[in-house]
Amino acid sequence: MVDEEVFGGISKLIGGRKIREHIQYNCEQAFEGIDLVGKNVLEIGAGEGILSAYAAFFAKYVTAIEPECAGSRYGYIAAIHRLKKQLNLSNLYVVQDHLQDYYCPEVKYNIVLMHNSVNHLNEQACERLHCSSEAQSIYIDIFTHIASMMLGGAKLVIFDSSRYNFFQMLHIKHPIVPQMEWEKHQPPSVWLRLIKPLGFAKLQLSWTVAYPLRKFSPLLSNRIAAFFLFSHFRLVLSYKAKEVVE
Repeated sequence: MVDEEVFGGISKLIGGRKIREHIQYNCEQAFEGIDLVGKNVLEIGAGEGILSAYAAFFAKYVTAIEPECAGSRYGYIAAIHRLKKQLNLSNLYVVQDHLQDYYCPEVKYNIVLMHNSVNHLNEQACERLHCSSEAQSIYIDIFTHIASMMLGGAKLVIFDSSRYNFFQMLHIKHPIVPQMEWEKHQPPSVWLRLIKPLGFAKLQLSWTVAYPLRKFSPLLSNRIAAFFLFSHFRLVLSYKAKEVVE
């Protein structure tokens, strides 16, 4: 019944049973192993708000940040508001702003989700993150800002693609995602090296399998298979808040 209320409600606004199954797959993949009940959730780069809406069915408080620019599409803010209204999600708060300009001192978050958005926070810096101290400094400031909004023990979940891919190394376009700009992405090792000194610890690193290939997950959910597919990963970290010395 809960599944039908959640996924059925969302898919009715998006359309079709196949869409419902796809939505369920993505939502369960995003929050696998994470308890949402009673938690405060922040999604950075919420897109059309499907993951935030899903979280709002269980969480105490959900903030969906969507700048509707810098890698996003116009119309997303309206889509999130439509989900919020139609599904009666009074605990879902929509923020049309850049992450760097957002701060709400009244709320600290248990879960922060970045679903294919981490590279868009500063695309130019992300391109040089593996080799530029200046770019690293920019992203250290970004993650320090994120950490300032997190509770001790909170989880940070990052989805993105690595820049290392079979098609990229052959200098040919990916047959399924030809628009992919591999140079604007970084592998999980780069993110870990940058984030861990800020008080984060790795809990899990997994290589995701796209919905159409889900039946083959046991064979494809590994780094080698991902290299020949989409190089898409899920990185989960825990945050240990720094103690305040009075």
